[in-house]
Amino acid sequence: ITSDTPGTYTIDATTTDTDVEGELFDLDAEAVEKTYVDAWIRLTPLDDTNAVDDPHTVTATVMWDDGDGPYPATLTELEFTVSAGAGFVGNVDTCTTDGLGQCSVQIVSDTTGTYTINASGTVDAGGIDVDVTTDGSGNNGEAVSKTYVDARLTLDPPEATNAVGDDHEVTATVEADLGDGLWVPVVGETVTFTVSTGATFVGPDSCVTIGDGTCSVFITSDDTGTYTIDASTSGTDVDGVTFDLDADAVSKTYVDAWITITPQEGVNEVGDPHTLTAAVMWDDGTGPYPAVGFDVEFDPEPAGAGFVGGISLCMTNVLGECSVQLISDTPGTYVITATSTVNIDGVIFDLTTDGTGSNSTPAAKTYVDARIDITPLVDRNPVDEPHTFTATVSVDTGSGWVPAVDNTLVTFSFETNDASAFFVGGVNTCLTTAGTCDVTINAPSAGLVVVSATTDVNVEGEILTRTTGTTGNGDNAVKTYEEPPDLIVVKTNDANRDGVFTDTESTGWPAYPNGFGNEYYEYRFSFADGTVIEGWSETNEASIAGFGDTFHLSC
Repeated sequence: ITSDTPGTYTIDATTTDTDVEGELFDLDAEAVEKTYVDAWIRLTPLDDTNAVDDPHTVTATVMWDDGDGPYPATLTELEFTVSAGAGFVGNVDTCTTDGLGQCSVQIVSDTTGTYTINASGTVDAGGIDVDVTTDGSGNNGEAVSKTYVDARLTLDPPEATNAVGDDHEVTATVEADLGDGLWVPVVGETVTFTVSTGATFVGPDSCVTIGDGTCSVFITSDDTGTYTIDASTSGTDVDGVTFDLDADAVSKTYVDAWITITPQEGVNEVGDPHTLTAAVMWDDGTGPYPAVGFDVEFDPEPAGAGFVGGISLCMTNVLGECSVQLISDTPGTYVITATSTVNIDGVIFDLTTDGTGSNSTPAAKTYVDARIDITPLVDRNPVDEPHTFTATVSVDTGSGWVPAVDNTLVTFSFETNDASAFFVGGVNTCLTTAGTCDVTINAPSAGLVVVSATTDVNVEGEILTRTTGTTGNGDNAVKTYEEPPDLIVVKTNDANRDGVFTDTESTGWPAYPNGFGNEYYEYRFSFADGTVIEGWSETNEASIAGFGDTFHLSC
């Protein structure tokens, strides 16, 4: 006998006319019973979807039946298997059924895909061992499947460098893997960004993904440094599985570079070289550092200044510095600009000393000049006659010659002194007023006297030494002291005034005539150096004590 249905069945048997030595028997056996039992196993859930790395519980239920059941199959040990790519949490792939005939294991996978789970065991079904397995036979359930899906949020670029103040775009991409290993865009997902202190968002700090799963925001910073940008989503749905995504943070480095020029201002004497030093620096938030090996170009305005050797270009050294020398023979203020183009981590900076950012302003250099003059330059004096020299001190800062500041000290000196000349009162210095001042000399004897004047004049804080007789200044003064000349005067009635001294000669002027009429005198001055001055004098009726005399000289 057999049965596909659990239960207890009665089996009876009979004979008819069983012959025993002629006796016929109709036999009827006592009935016997046959019990058929069944057992089976089923897994739940039949299929499901989880996020990768999330444990998934698979529950087995084992039952048996003898026709009066079913009953839970307790204390049955089950063994589970899962297809490659997934595993069991804690490597536990067995369990023993409880009073409900149930027990569970957990599977997990870090790889997207669909995985098949089976379970099997041997059930004590009323003393009969029944093998159960999830093969779909009889009352057994089939193997169950588990699909692992994934989602990701990425930011691009992973790192970048920008100049301070520049906007930087950060792009988020939201994608899902539905279990087939292919990443597809997730559209309409809101991505929220954060950035570390020191940088700010240009506009909103969130965006919604478009058809390719991307969206972007912009950040900026006026401060050097490296800033961290993060992004996240909340409730991203992938086939019913919810993901709260958090991107791997990316970094953004803001760098700056600048150029300075020193000294910022100064005053120099015309013709003096003036050193200008440019310093080029950069910073990524951990500096500053010197920008080494970059060209710096210097440019003066307006025209009139140049560079020593014609060199207006230099290259920065290990300190980020380089120098040129400015020079001008023309008074005035010149504005010098320095420029340089530097590459800092791929960011190009066109630097100029325009006062923006950390750049300095241009340098201002004032070239000044001064001069000193003596008047009169040439003169003759009789011995023992005081002679005054006037010094004039002038300065030029670029707007033309003007008097030096008041109280500028001028010192006079004898360069040649053949006449034993001396400064009256022993005073050989004076202080200017409106650019001029005087000293007086005298001499007891005849001879040549050459006088110079020197001053240290303050021009815009720069002390310039100027001396007569040197380039750019007036000449030294020449004073000749002479003995009085011999004088010969002859009265003559010769209206022709032929200059021939034929009449009586006398020394000194003769007495003036009384009365009216014209009288004539011829005279000759004879100087010690051999100079002779001759002439004639006419007195007339208007003369009174010599006033009104007309003198006629020839030299």
